[in-house]
Amino acid sequence: MQILFGTTCFRAAIDAQFQSGKASIPAILDDYAFLADAFVALYQVCFDPQLAATAEGLLDHVKSHFYNPATQFSSSPPTRILP
Repeated sequence: MQILFGTTCFRAAIDAQFQSGKASIPAILDDYAFLADAFVALYQVCFDPQLAATAEGLLDHVKSHFYNPATQFSSSPPTRILP
């Protein structure tokens, strides 16, 4: 797991494309959901609390960047969805 957590590519905000050492496309809601789900699945296998904490951090980011309290719904802003 140190390989995954020791990189500079991983942070609270993720990018959908990483090419030639540059992150160019911000991730959308689905990207965060699938990545959080993957961390939960890994946690269920090895019970490393850092994996659960990472999934929780991703979900906190989703709540603060994608959740609309007026509609009580989470969605990606139209500017972040690729054509």
